[in-house]
Amino acid sequence: MQRTERSGWPLLAPSFPRACVLLALAAVAGAAQAQESNFGLTVGTKVWVAEWSTWFLDENTNNDEIINQKSSKAKAIVIPQLGVRYGDFIGSVSGAITSKHEFTQPGVTADFKRREMDVNFGYSITPGLTASLGYKKFDQIAPSGEKVYQVSGPTLGVSAASALTNGFSVYGALGIGVLKIESAPANVSADYSLSEVGLGYSLPLGGFVKSVNFSAGYRTQVIKARGITLRDTTGTFASVTQDARDVTQGFTLGAVLAF
Repeated sequence: MQRTERSGWPLLAPSFPRACVLLALAAVAGAAQAQESNFGLTVGTKVWVAEWSTWFLDENTNNDEIINQKSSKAKAIVIPQLGVRYGDFIGSVSGAITSKHEFTQPGVTADFKRREMDVNFGYSITPGLTASLGYKKFDQIAPSGEKVYQVSGPTLGVSAASALTNGFSVYGALGIGVLKIESAPANVSADYSLSEVGLGYSLPLGGFVKSVNFSAGYRTQVIKARGITLRDTTGTFASVTQDARDVTQGFTLGAVLAF
């Protein structure tokens, strides 16, 4: 299969916005106040052992552009997390450290990189239910180091947790969004969805660090690009549009310190 100048297995590259810095400063300033009942600080990491399936533009033997779907093997994606709570209001930021994933097709092996970040501001409706507004940014980077495309935009989310017994709990989270994919030669919109369910365990400590919270779950993220233009490069036939899906899914393990 021939690859056009628009082809390339789409992957990305971002930078954290000012919200990350603001939350970090708030964390440092607030650590001394973390013992107050209406203030809380959390710092932790989640490891997402995930398979990544993405798409790229290719050209078939009839000189028609096509969407080619490829999957990488499961690999650990490390996601540091920081959260601040004041009363019923919550702010959080998380960012996946750049990871490299291998994609293959006959005669070709290429390593693409990905990294992403999320900023969320929420309100605790009840002790076990939180609604949030957020911003997501997801970049893909080609083997050459060039950013192939960037996905970004606003999100809505809801998370819930229910206590079981002896420190155990079950949790779930859902997120949706309408994002924008910036790539040459044209930008398209994308539907975003995220879901995670799992089991949590809280180990109370009672000191400056109030508790250590562990989690194990399963997480799925889908970014569906809408209306990608596919051309007949000979000019014989009119262009058509097609959707394509970028899917990342796998098991998660997390550990969070609560102050």
